[in-house]
Amino acid sequence: MLRLDPAPGTANGRVLVFLPGFMSAAASYRMLLEPLTAHGISVVVPQLYRRGPAVLAGRFTVEDEARAAAALVRGEAGGRGDRTVVLGGHSRGGQAAWRAANLLAADTPAAGASSGDVPRAGASSGDAPGADGSSGDAPGAGLLPAALVLVDPVDGAGRRPDVPTATAEPVVFTCPCLVIGAGIPGRCAPEPVNHRQFAAAAPDARHVVVDSIGHGDVLDDRPAATARRLCGGAPDPAPGRAAVTALLTDFVLTTHPMS
Repeated sequence: MLRLDPAPGTANGRVLVFLPGFMSAAASYRMLLEPLTAHGISVVVPQLYRRGPAVLAGRFTVEDEARAAAALVRGEAGGRGDRTVVLGGHSRGGQAAWRAANLLAADTPAAGASSGDVPRAGASSGDAPGADGSSGDAPGAGLLPAALVLVDPVDGAGRRPDVPTATAEPVVFTCPCLVIGAGIPGRCAPEPVNHRQFAAAAPDARHVVVDSIGHGDVLDDRPAATARRLCGGAPDPAPGRAAVTALLTDFVLTTHPMS
C-alpha cells in the first residue's frame, strides 16, 4: 500500500482512495498523486492483491477487487463526519472503483466482511485493509463514496476485453464522477471498453480527454516506460501526467459530502 499524507496540520479531511491498474504496483502512482498532498489531500493507493501468476489466471477478479475496495472506503470513512472520501482508479482499477461505488451505494456488505477480513489473494492478514483495527461497517456521514474519479478506465473481463460488463449493468450510485480519457489510443484500452463507455453510463459525469497522454503515461517514469511499450504513449509523458494530476486535485478539492 502507498499512503501519502499532507504535512502535519495541513490536512483538510479529503481522502482519495485510488485503485491501481491491473498488475500495477501501488508505488507506481507516486508521481501522479503525491502533488495532491500539497493541497491537504490524503491519498491511499492499496495493493489489494499480490501480483503474480494466480491473478493472471483469474484467481482475483475485478469483482473481488471491488468488494475489497468497498470495505476499504468504509474503513477510511470510519464513521467520522470530518472525512470526505473520493474513490478512484486507473485502467482495470477504474472498473473496480465503479463496481465498488455501486456496492457502496446499494449498501451491500462486501461479501459479509468488514475491512479487517477482506479477501486478498496471496496476502497476509497484516497487509489487508483495516488491519490496523478500523471497522469497515461504519458508513460515515453522507454517502460513500462522495465522488468517483476514473483515469482511462477499462471495462470488460479477461486480458483482452472487448465487451462492456460493468457499464452494462444498472448504475446504483448517484455521486459525481470525473472520467479522464487518454487521447492517444492503444491496445490496452480499446474503443469498445474504454473511457467513453463509463462517461456515457455515469448518471452525473464530467468527461475530459487529455490529448497528450497514452494509457500508461500516468505511471511513474520506469513503470511508464514498460507500459508505453505495450500501450503506446506520448513522446514525453510528463506534461500529460501533470495535466491529470491537476484535474484530480481540482475535482477532489471541490467534492463535498453527499447526504
